[in-house]
This record gives sequence, structure tokens and C-alpha cells, in this order.
Amino acid sequence: MLTTACVVAPRAVGRIGRRAALLGSLAAPVFRLGVPGLASTLDEALQLPGLTPTVVTDAKSAFVTGLHVVAATAGLPHLVLGLLTRRRLPREDVGGGAGRELGARATAKP
Repeated sequence: MLTTACVVAPRAVGRIGRRAALLGSLAAPVFRLGVPGLASTLDEALQLPGLTPTVVTDAKSAFVTGLHVVAATAGLPHLVLGLLTRRRLPREDVGGGAGRELGARATAKP
């Protein structure tokens, strides 16, 4: 599916790839801080020989924490833009006006 998107819209896929790489670059240091000196990725950490179950749990927890940081970082601009948009949009009267007339015409029998 990704190869089809690359053929159809290579520019869009390039922008998406750069954004994903940026967010991945944010998750990696959070993971490394959670399990210092173990490995740079979860896959590498899980393939190390002689790991105790506690270390495996800590590595998985650090990975999930990195994902949480990425989700919060990606979600915060969306939240801010949503609040700004709601503030800037004009308020309309939901119960009256043109909607009432349109509804009366739609239900009237010819």
C-alpha cells in the first residue's frame, strides 16, 4: 500500500515520512533515558542475551512512554488549533432562522 502511495503522490509521502521521522526521533531519546546503556531500540534490547524479566518489562515500559510523549507532542498542536478555530468561527443560532423555514418547506405536501 505504501508503494502505491509513493507512485501516486511521492511528494505527500515524503512529507509524511519526514514528520514520522521527526516524531520517531523524539521517541528514541525517551526510550534511551528509560533504559540507559541497554540498547538504542526496543528490538535490539529484546534480542540481548541474558535479560531478566524486570529489564524486559522496563524496556517495554520505556518504549510505551516514548510513544506517549510522541502522542502528546503530536496532539498538542491539534488541540490548540481546534480551540483557536472554535474561538474564531462565528456562533449561529441553532434553533431558529433559515433552518426552520427550510424544514417547513421540506415537510409540506404539494
